[in-house]
Amino acid sequence: MFKWKREKEQHAASKSGLLEEDQLAVPKTGTLPVVGSQFCTPYHTLVFSVQRKKRSKTCSGVDLVISDSDGQLIARVDGRECSLRDKRVVRNASGEPLVTLRRKLVSINHKWEAFRGEKTDPARMLFSARTSSVLQLKTSVNVYMPYNTEEEQWNFKVKGDYLERSSVFYYGARTIAELSRKRSENNQLLEKDIFLVKVHPGVDYLFIISLVVVLDEIS
Repeated sequence: MFKWKREKEQHAASKSGLLEEDQLAVPKTGTLPVVGSQFCTPYHTLVFSVQRKKRSKTCSGVDLVISDSDGQLIARVDGRECSLRDKRVVRNASGEPLVTLRRKLVSINHKWEAFRGEKTDPARMLFSARTSSVLQLKTSVNVYMPYNTEEEQWNFKVKGDYLERSSVFYYGARTIAELSRKRSENNQLLEKDIFLVKVHPGVDYLFIISLVVVLDEIS
């Protein structure tokens, strides 16, 4: 199993000019846990269907419902709560909180922070994410692990066009997940509020789902 300790050493080396950005990619075997290894499937590609459901009783008015290829509910994200700091919670099918996402109070780059469970104390932080520039026409989001406090170099990146439901998730030079429009059985594109997320083998699918929530908020 891949250890974050190894990446910390690589990160330190990269700051000294010893590593190029694309050398930070993990091996093609093993797993890449961010939220937890229980959310990694080493030998299988996972495909999830994400549906945006609009409602009027929340600040964002949009719920996200995530199902597997068999139509079974995997996770649900209720619409953003009304508060000084916008917050969204990723819950499992039983309603238990898995990841809490909170918008940073003062941020010009739409920065969001992710925490394990429902509490948001610093010890529970999983990652942070922000747009790579203040103004952007396409999706470009940099993701940082908690130890990467200086944020001089991203640990993960998402690029594409989320509004058109087309994005690629990167770890170094390696593609770890893809987001795309969903098609019907006769190959017709479905509405944009229903789309697919393909997670590559060994990648933490709950981490990817959490990033989709961030994309939905900042796009």
